[in-house]
Amino acid sequence: MSSPEYILYHGLLLPPVAHSAQSLEYAQNFQVEDTDVFAVTYPKSAVLRARLSLAAKMSSSEEVYIHYRGLLLPTETHSPESLKFAQKLQFEDDDVVAVTYPKSGTIWMQEILPLVLNGGDLTPLHTVVNWDRVPWLEEKRLAEVVHQLKSPRALVTHFPHNLMPPAFHSSKAKLDVGVEAQIGYHGEGGKGRLAVASGSDRTQRSKTSLAVEL
Repeated sequence: MSSPEYILYHGLLLPPVAHSAQSLEYAQNFQVEDTDVFAVTYPKSAVLRARLSLAAKMSSSEEVYIHYRGLLLPTETHSPESLKFAQKLQFEDDDVVAVTYPKSGTIWMQEILPLVLNGGDLTPLHTVVNWDRVPWLEEKRLAEVVHQLKSPRALVTHFPHNLMPPAFHSSKAKLDVGVEAQIGYHGEGGKGRLAVASGSDRTQRSKTSLAVEL
């Protein structure tokens, strides 16, 4: 079964301009050598457009995804109201926003950021769930918990830079891009500094670096 624009293959929608039944059969019969190296990546815009096109044709009244400025967001955790709330959020200068790719260590960032920002106190980790402790910028839950967050606030998001709220761009809030993070402990005699520094800076102006005395 296939749509006029895409080939349906094991649950995937593949553009026929680059795929065919013969190419898929050839791939399945391909002889892999021990020295071969495969780069496995997430699909980009082609599959995104295909899913959006397919979703538009579905007659079900229950929508699984919201189409938001080129992104497909699950309705289980997102809504038009939550996205509007995110765009109107007023950022504070000491806010820290961890920006990550999906499935690249976001939960780890939700665990480590509170430790960095509150001097290594484990109490929040033991008493508050991570999605309330470091809430998602774009999700429904933010509106319920943002006013309970103590300064400095920590947030996470998958939003690219161009989708960040206007108030973020005019604030001094720190942006920690979770591509590759380094953790270092420096000191002696049980005293020192725990530092987390990302591999990028905020709009190429100031180094994103966090450190607390332990």
